[in-house]
Parts: sequence; structure tokens; C-alpha cells
Amino acid sequence: MKMDEENKVFVLNNRKFYLKVDVYEDTKCLKVSIQDEKAKEIKEITMSGIELVIPPAPTPDCVMVNSKENKEIIERMLELKILDYCNTIFAKFNINKLYEYDKQGTMKFLEFHATRIEYEENKASTIDEVKKHIEKDVKKVLRDNRKILDEKFDFNNAYPVCYLINTNNPKESFAICADKKQEDALLVKPYIKNKSIKFEMIDYYNFNFDDYFFKYLQNGYEAGKISMQAHYAIWSQVEEWYPYDINYKNGMQKYLKYCKDNFITKEKIDKACGTEMTTNIIKYYRLERKNRER
Repeated sequence: MKMDEENKVFVLNNRKFYLKVDVYEDTKCLKVSIQDEKAKEIKEITMSGIELVIPPAPTPDCVMVNSKENKEIIERMLELKILDYCNTIFAKFNINKLYEYDKQGTMKFLEFHATRIEYEENKASTIDEVKKHIEKDVKKVLRDNRKILDEKFDFNNAYPVCYLINTNNPKESFAICADKKQEDALLVKPYIKNKSIKFEMIDYYNFNFDDYFFKYLQNGYEAGKISMQAHYAIWSQVEEWYPYDINYKNGMQKYLKYCKDNFITKEKIDKACGTEMTTNIIKYYRLERKNRER
């Protein structure tokens, strides 16, 4: 089989391999294999059966891998940034990087999940406009779609707790919303017309601030207004997860800088939330800075 000459070659221990990208038909999740250039043997890196895992993967590009059996390959993929991270259960692939190694296969995967996006006209033309109006715009979307949110997601009293501003495409900015009667999260994109992707419900088992907040900060988003309730939840999770389970540490550092710049402290969070249990995670900001300076 002739390989696409434009695709990059994966090199490991001075041996050349081709990466093969496909889709698992049962789950529609990403399938990645590696083929030896000379022996032509194909070895599957990812694993199916992801529907058996609780909680399931947050996104289709986050899949199960046999990290022990494929340790060298995984380490090399992390080094080349083909993988964003790999933990004991899941590996998160960088689709942009993966495309460099198998363009046709990556496009096949994307076609399963691609949706043509239409944006609201005459809104969110600039970052400054979004920063000024997103709170009002999100609250209006929640009011206007209360019946749909109640019937489809059981969110009948959703309210925003933090905003993420897309500095490259302001119309992709969104809010993370909560509901008083449950612990699930609702992502609301006020400037997208498509109702099917305007709202995204993330259940309690899947939602975390690493994948749905720090990841975006690490990839160019800016934090907008954040409620004290959200700060409390973020600080609690960082204390529980740091350092081993935080995959987007640069995003976490960006958030901690936001807290310092906006005078968000343990004392303010405790007073606003009526608790004295908040751990002071600002210490990790100083720690990371010292580690980088060594």
C-alpha cells in the first residue's frame, strides 16, 4: 500500500513508522494504529470498549490506550505533542498534530463529528464587544430557551458561573452554567445559531475544570467574569487533583495569575461562600514559577 508522501513519518529508536487514523464504528471514537515501514505490521495503539468505562471519555479524541504495553510509543507521542496527555485510563490526542501524520484518516474521523456552524449576525464582532455584552447575551439565551433546556436537559433554572472569551474567534466564546438542583454543567454559546450545538450538557461524572476550563485557557481563551461559587469549585478541585491529575497546567497557571490580578483570595472565597474550608492554591503559582526558573 502506497502511503501519502505528504504525511509525516513517525520515528522511534531510529525506526520509521506510519500512523494510521480511523474511527471505531461502535463508539465513533478515535482509532490510532502504527505500521512498521519495513515489516508492514500494524499495531493498534488505542482500544475500543470505551463505553464500559465510568465515567466515559469527555471527547471522542480522548480514548483508551494500553499505556503499559506501548510505553515507548506513548512517551514519543507525548514528546512530539501528538498526545496532549496520557493518564492511567485515557490518552488525549492532538488532532492538529495527528493530521500531519495521516491527513486522510484524520479527516475521516472529523467527518463523523463535524457540524457546519452558523453564527448570529451583528453580534460579537470584536473581543471588546464580547467582554462587554456576553453576560447579558447568555442570560437572554437562557431566558428565551427555558422550556427547551427544561425538557431536553432538565435545566430549568440555569445561571452562568464563568465565561470564557475566545481571543481568535469571539463568536466561539461561551459560558459555563449551573443549576441549583443538580451538579451537572451546561455550556452555552450565545453567538452560535445552531440549537444542536448552542447548548452542551456535561453530566456530573464527566465535568471537571481541567478539561472544560484550564484546557481552554491553555489554548488561547481568556477568563471573563467568574463567580465566587465557581472559584470555590475550581480551588477545591485543584487542591484535590494537583499535580498528577491536572493535565493542563499552563491553563491552571493562567487562571492563578487571573486570581492574583483580580485579588481573588482564600479569604474572599470563604466569606462569599460561607465556608472556611478553601485551601490556598495560590501557593502552586509560586511553586510553578520557581520550578521554571531553576
